[in-house]
Amino acid sequence: MESKSAWIVLAIILPLILFLSYGFLVAPQIFNEGGSLNSVYANYVESPSKEILGLDDAEVERYVRTYIWDLYIILFAVLLIVFTDVTFNEFGFDFSEKKKDIIIGILFFAVDLILLGIVMYLTHSYMSDTLLNFHFETIPITGFAAVAELIPQVLNFKFIILNFILYFFFVAPAEETFRIFILIKLEKVSGIFVAVLLSAFVFGFMHMFGSVFQSINAFVGGIAYNLLWLLRGRKILSPIIAHGFYDFAITLIPFFV
Repeated sequence: MESKSAWIVLAIILPLILFLSYGFLVAPQIFNEGGSLNSVYANYVESPSKEILGLDDAEVERYVRTYIWDLYIILFAVLLIVFTDVTFNEFGFDFSEKKKDIIIGILFFAVDLILLGIVMYLTHSYMSDTLLNFHFETIPITGFAAVAELIPQVLNFKFIILNFILYFFFVAPAEETFRIFILIKLEKVSGIFVAVLLSAFVFGFMHMFGSVFQSINAFVGGIAYNLLWLLRGRKILSPIIAHGFYDFAITLIPFFV
């Protein structure tokens, strides 16, 4: 049994190290003029993206920030696995029932989206006037706005492919791996109930770069994905599929409402 001081390390210090190191050390070197990697970003990422894909400056930066943020989470999770007692197998990267896991993930996503729609319909005026418009602007983590306030774009094949790759191959795997790592570690010192709630709280905290609604939504989603992971026999594919579809769908909703 590990010391309960691990609660503080995992629930507070670890996310803070992740956020602050990215916000103050990594991101400025890439996106701020004069940063050590800014010229590389400008010449080999920003310019080609604008010319080939037709994206504007804000769109390029939003995509790149999100890719880098999730790659950063993946790297962080890998280092945690290497230097702690959590093994790779504990995450449940078991694809022996991949068809069943994918179907369950899609069904879970559908239920999740319906419930979100009901909540947003019942609380529309409050959400619009309060939660969706209140941002943690002072937190220098990623810098891009909440999904609800994305600048409308032309819904086309390019946009769909970019977001599909982003959410299914970067965001969902990275965030699920990181959150489940927290869950596994906390379960060893606090039991599964507290671990499910506290790891979801950390997951919500990770989304404070957006809006209050985004943070609360991530907290509730974190609980749901944790339960799905447990119900699937601690296998990670279903949560990744459900998470990927959910985030992907959220980017498309503004075009239909």
